[in-house]
Amino acid sequence: MNSLVRKKKRGKYTQKQFIRAMKGTGGIKSAIAKKLGCEWLTVQKYIKEYPKIYDAWLAEKEIILDMGESVLFSLVKNEDLSAVKYLLSTQGKERGYGNSQEIELTGNKDKPIVMGKANIDELSSSERRSKVIQILKDNGGLKDIEQSDGAKAV
Repeated sequence: MNSLVRKKKRGKYTQKQFIRAMKGTGGIKSAIAKKLGCEWLTVQKYIKEYPKIYDAWLAEKEIILDMGESVLFSLVKNEDLSAVKYLLSTQGKERGYGNSQEIELTGNKDKPIVMGKANIDELSSSERRSKVIQILKDNGGLKDIEQSDGAKAV
């Protein structure tokens, strides 16, 4: 058994033992279990059962995220284009960067708008436009809309 932790009676660990074992694991449950000499499921149980252990686990995960952000920051500073693209697509959404579009639809107040199961990000712009027009028609929210070719969709 790992010298870091010695089991108490009946296989129980103290909260202090758990928190000490978390250091340097990044919050990865299998790494915590290995340090403690227990099963992954035991780690999961203690994290759910004890608020102090849960908080320590979240704090350990935050340390790893901070490290990852530091590396990303260094890559962006060195003009690594894939890092720049990733940063803009995840953190620059409010400035218009990103891979997804939000569409707000309004229709008849008494009737909800049903989007269906299509992933709008996977559609071309013309398919997306057609899908939105069809949804509006189906939900009574479309009177006349002018298409890009000058024709009207009704």
